[in-house]
Amino acid sequence: MEPVADNRSIIARAAEKIRRWTDKAVLFLLNGRDSRAVANYMLAKAAMENRRLTVMHLLKLVYIAHGWRLGLTGRPLIRHPVEAWQLGPVIPRVYEEFPPGTLDIFGLIRNVMDAPYNAAFTDSERRVMDMTYDAYSSLSACQLSHITHEPGAPWDRVRNNGELFAPI
Repeated sequence: MEPVADNRSIIARAAEKIRRWTDKAVLFLLNGRDSRAVANYMLAKAAMENRRLTVMHLLKLVYIAHGWRLGLTGRPLIRHPVEAWQLGPVIPRVYEEFPPGTLDIFGLIRNVMDAPYNAAFTDSERRVMDMTYDAYSSLSACQLSHITHEPGAPWDRVRNNGELFAPI
């Protein structure tokens, strides 16, 4: 009877490992994508239109797409934190990856080479990113900044009212 007990404990341990791995995978998917992959998606859309995006454009488009995804589905688009910097909301991972003056070259090279920041976006994620790009990419960087600074918006609540930072 001992071998049966051993087999049950082996199966139980394997089942527990599988459950933990599945939980981590689901959490990873529910917690959003790499913000730099979203940035590359926006850069690829701009490249198809032969348009250039500034770093500010890119930061705001990723931020706004993230907010729309949260609002529409209750699920984040990006997993990296957004910070309320003095001049507006910033996703440090995107800002560090695409410093001013290198945006077009390095962002597009990374996208074309399929490394390191791409994601297998769901149809829902692509729809939100496409909608955001279509609705906001023609606005100037200053106009996008104004949108993110509106009174009562998350950045305003954090910077000017001392509230805890909202999920976007």
